[in-house]
Amino acid sequence: MGYYKKIISSAAQEKEYRNFMLGYETYSLRIVCLIGIIYTCIFLIIDYWRAVDFVSVLFHRSIIIIILMLVVYITWRIKLSPRSFYLLCFFIFLITVLLSISMDSSAALPQFFLPNFICLLFYISNAGLGYPLRFKFILSGAIIALYVFYSVYFSPHYNTHLSQLWNLLVNLVFSLLIGYLIERYKRINFIQTKEIETLSTVKSKLISILSHDLNSPLNSLNGLLYLNEKSLLTQQELNQNFGKVRRSVDSVSFLLQNLLRWSKTQLQGFKPKTEKLEVKKIIEDVLYSLESISEDKGIRFLNKVDEKIIVYSDSEMVKLVVRNILSNSIKFSHLDSTIEIAARNDSVHCTLSIKDSGVGMTQEEADNLFSFERESKRGTQNESGTGIGLMLTKEFIETLGGTISVVSESGKGSIFYFTLPTQGPSSNI
Repeated sequence: MGYYKKIISSAAQEKEYRNFMLGYETYSLRIVCLIGIIYTCIFLIIDYWRAVDFVSVLFHRSIIIIILMLVVYITWRIKLSPRSFYLLCFFIFLITVLLSISMDSSAALPQFFLPNFICLLFYISNAGLGYPLRFKFILSGAIIALYVFYSVYFSPHYNTHLSQLWNLLVNLVFSLLIGYLIERYKRINFIQTKEIETLSTVKSKLISILSHDLNSPLNSLNGLLYLNEKSLLTQQELNQNFGKVRRSVDSVSFLLQNLLRWSKTQLQGFKPKTEKLEVKKIIEDVLYSLESISEDKGIRFLNKVDEKIIVYSDSEMVKLVVRNILSNSIKFSHLDSTIEIAARNDSVHCTLSIKDSGVGMTQEEADNLFSFERESKRGTQNESGTGIGLMLTKEFIETLGGTISVVSESGKGSIFYFTLPTQGPSSNI
């Protein structure tokens, strides 16, 4: 299980993988059951000549066929969750073993029937289906325990069945190993597929930004300069439009800073430039750069960060992080409101918080906030945005060895929390 976690590291990604694979695993179980029905019918014919009590065999195999048909129906008509699918697999195989044990006991089938059947079942359950490894261990352990208990106390083939125990254990180990390698391959393939999808999304998003969000402000600036050059604007009209265009160009400049810094983090071997930083000074520098934007909405900043708080990090990346979060807070804050910045220290990290009393967001929006897949929303004054600032912020924070999260409620504002290391370069990544 630990080796799996190196491939899929987070619980959210594990859940996504399980849901993604559920359709394939359900289809596999359905195929297994259909093959099992055919297999059971063929051996029903064979048992007509080899079974001592064919009526008992007919009864048991009929029940097995009915159960397998029921499973086919369930997987075809009912939408299962991953957990319910795993439990269904567990009980099906366990019931099938119990019926086979009962059939072996009552119908006096050949003495190798039961161990051979269980060996086959190990490969089907452990290698053929992809439910979690712990389920495979539990199911396999339960089957072995049932087999030993039956062989010792009830089996008409006591010696033969016990002699086959080592054969069962060897096949169990091989089936688990094969299942593990198949599962590992599927996980690697899933991660690679997700990476390709993410890169495709990033490419589409960047093309959209370059074709619209960068082009539009530059066209506005070019148009303003053209009108001024042709003396088609009065000084008053020029002044009225110049402020809007300047803010658009500032936004483009900041976006380019984000993209350039992000592109550097994608280079192999990139390491942030770690230095001693005064957090309050960093915050003040960013607040100064946001004065024109905040003044337009009458937003006040309350910088409650203590002057003594020190972190060891990359100055430019930290400023981009703070500005991205503050720009987002400004965008979704109401007129004449306040944004509060605070920080607290522990022995390893400094946790900064940026709190606004704006429009907030739903839990679903908060869960997708740092994703490329989300759509950018308009601000309280119809401000637009590219929608990638917070996604890049998350990457910057993780590159710096920190974490970021958000607590929000629709209509009641949001609080962003992010951490930065407080230890020097010797202990930093």
